[in-house]
Amino acid sequence: MKCAIGSLVLLSMVAGDPAWSQVPADPRNLVVMMKFRDGTGAVSNGAGIIIDQNEQRTLIATAGHNLRDELSELHTNFEVFFYTDPGRGFSAQAVPDIISDYDFGLVIVDAQNTPDILGAGRAADVIGLDSILSDSEKVFVVGYGGGLAWKHGLMPDPVRRISVAELQIESNAQLPGQSGGGVFNQDWSLIGMIYEVEANMAKALPISVVLDEVRNSKFSVGLQADPLAMQKRARRNLADRRIDWSSSAIADALSTADIEVLELFSRANVELEKITEALGMTSSRGSSVARAFFDRSNGNNEAIRWLNGELRRGLDANATVKGDYYESEGLLILAVRAGNAAAVKALVEGGASPHAFQDIWFTYYSILRFLSPSYSVYVSDAFSLEEKQELLRLYSEHDVVIPGIEGFGGDAMYQMKPFYEVLTNTRNLPGIDVMPSPTMCEKPRTSICETATERSGIDWCSISESLPKRVYLEPGGRSYHFYDLHIIGFLNSEAGKGYFLGVEQLGHFKGPVLVEVSQDGTAWQLYMYMSPQAAMGHCRKDENDYVRENCWRRISMTLDRRNDRMMVENYYPYKISAQCSY
Repeated sequence: MKCAIGSLVLLSMVAGDPAWSQVPADPRNLVVMMKFRDGTGAVSNGAGIIIDQNEQRTLIATAGHNLRDELSELHTNFEVFFYTDPGRGFSAQAVPDIISDYDFGLVIVDAQNTPDILGAGRAADVIGLDSILSDSEKVFVVGYGGGLAWKHGLMPDPVRRISVAELQIESNAQLPGQSGGGVFNQDWSLIGMIYEVEANMAKALPISVVLDEVRNSKFSVGLQADPLAMQKRARRNLADRRIDWSSSAIADALSTADIEVLELFSRANVELEKITEALGMTSSRGSSVARAFFDRSNGNNEAIRWLNGELRRGLDANATVKGDYYESEGLLILAVRAGNAAAVKALVEGGASPHAFQDIWFTYYSILRFLSPSYSVYVSDAFSLEEKQELLRLYSEHDVVIPGIEGFGGDAMYQMKPFYEVLTNTRNLPGIDVMPSPTMCEKPRTSICETATERSGIDWCSISESLPKRVYLEPGGRSYHFYDLHIIGFLNSEAGKGYFLGVEQLGHFKGPVLVEVSQDGTAWQLYMYMSPQAAMGHCRKDENDYVRENCWRRISMTLDRRNDRMMVENYYPYKISAQCSY
């Protein structure tokens, strides 16, 4: 078993020692000692860090290898000792099935009679800033080194190497039992957790990584950072590096996925609006900064960890930027184009609708990621089979809208091709069973409309429930390019407007329809893939400056609830129905 280290000279600091006098409470309270017994009765030691407490349990983070015996099986017989009650051991259980890229594990101690370290659920403001340490700074390691509980060096140990995923700390001795122990800066703020030692060099996970792993394991965190102290130090560090406080500087860091600098901006509490603005800028390669970031962060766990952190901080996962062809398109689309499965997952789990927005008016691509995001994942050569399986399941879990394909044939089937292939061909992919989505009558409230409501302050779920589900021509009526439009599901909102997927089965232009609806539900725009029509305008030029004939054109409609009808282009009356008959 690899063990972490401390200093050669150890001492036990006592109450009243000057080194502790400037902190509100003894930081060693956060560190627990653990004793493990294997089947032969042999005892091994380790340490851990208290992460959260509530009325039911105490949650402790530790090095993952601490929790496994020589056969790599989870220990079932071990005790935890608290600094405020060191003579009494508490029975503990390792949390099974922790999935982590790091040497990381979790332990639970039942709350009955355990010392109240964090204040029964009150967050403790003890976290230091691990991401802006500089080489040669000094730290203390507190653990179970050499069987000496809560001991650390008389003199702090120097930090020799720093990355966003690891701190390396020079030490003069190898002391079994330090693994899982806390790393504290000279202000006695917690900045890391020891997990390994090699050649007199201790390795530690930064505390930010530890807390991210706790959250990824679906547990709460009771430890907090001092935001003002972190912010001041990060801003000072940026100034020392002569990095200004601008969207352009953020764009430079995003374009190269410079996570060290991006972490500094985050810790300095840069405005989220500046990050969004930076993502929409143009990189040195000519693409958007967002696309450059997703390209450079592909396979970079630390970049994705930073992205997840910013999404938790409030970065809008549905933000849009100017694309290479589209005037506006969502971040998720750029992540899909880059084949960055981890970024796609982070965005969707961070609130992005699978149907990321695209400004499609007069654009000529008939198959859109906006309307058929599952298809864009399925046909992408940039994703592995496993990634496709995971993303298609993720989209389904987040209420992606997929209409049924019954009743379409001939020319219409080409327009419905994305949905047909997803519904039929994915059956050949093991572990995936893509089905048509429920209608708006069957499931009027989805996670997409709920997120859009929270994001915009407009109740798109209620609007979706109140809208007609069908707009159709009465027998003998005069049509205007469509006959029978069915509204299938809510896709997204952008700039105060809601977007729905519709399908048209009977008109000249059969296939999917994008329906744009005002927030009062009365003003509609239908986007249909059409050939040139009188007074409808010309298609946008393609990359070769060629103007194509077919593109997404739009038709204006006004809902007249009083007369139970829809007026198309203020002239053609259509009937409406609240029933889902598709």
